[in-house]
Amino acid sequence: MINLLFMMRLTVKYLLKCVMVGLAFIVCFWFLNYPVTTRVGINGVVSQETIPLYLKGLRFLLRDIEMRKLSHDIIKGKQEKTEKLLSIFQWTTEHIHHAVPGLPVIDDHPWSIVVRGYGQGDQVNDIFSLICSYAGMEAYYRLFHIQENTKYALSLVYLDSDWTVFDVWRKTYFVNRDKNFATLDQIKRGDFEIISLEKGLSFSKRAYQSLFAKPLKHNHAAKRTSLQKPWSRFLWTLKSVF
Repeated sequence: MINLLFMMRLTVKYLLKCVMVGLAFIVCFWFLNYPVTTRVGINGVVSQETIPLYLKGLRFLLRDIEMRKLSHDIIKGKQEKTEKLLSIFQWTTEHIHHAVPGLPVIDDHPWSIVVRGYGQGDQVNDIFSLICSYAGMEAYYRLFHIQENTKYALSLVYLDSDWTVFDVWRKTYFVNRDKNFATLDQIKRGDFEIISLEKGLSFSKRAYQSLFAKPLKHNHAAKRTSLQKPWSRFLWTLKSVF
């Protein structure tokens, strides 16, 4: 009788464990296959695709791995931040070309820009700032009004306790009298020199100076670049939910 009760208890415990494992599997399966959306813009028209959560997560992780490897390869052997910055700048201007007329303007994920090898002004600056971020530097790009209905993208990188500026689209950066990267304040004062990798591309000195006439707020704008990384995106998602 005692043995029978003991066996019944073991059987009940085993069945409960099986039920719990089964429920956990069902919940995980449901969660991983939960439908989420991803958006792609082509020539200004945004389309939406529904995919399972696990696929969106895997794509995100794969893009992160690719970006980390790319950043590592670009700055390999470089010790100083200035060397890393110049390497990233040169790589971006050489490998991400201006989109030529007739090619579709695609707006999806930054890694896709690297794969295609071409992009618009904001996309080229987006790639540059993102690679800088993966190289351990705070960086982002922002749009400036140059005309009433026209915006222009520039990249800002935090270097040696101050911000410096890159015009990646026009293959241009700025140095001060000491031939170091010009700070944002130096550019505002006009105390800088234009260095362009291709003649005839850059704006005038006064035009660049006028773009920074108003004070800039960096924290909110810089967040976009960090959200391309899994851990930052995870924390941001938690804060958004709770």
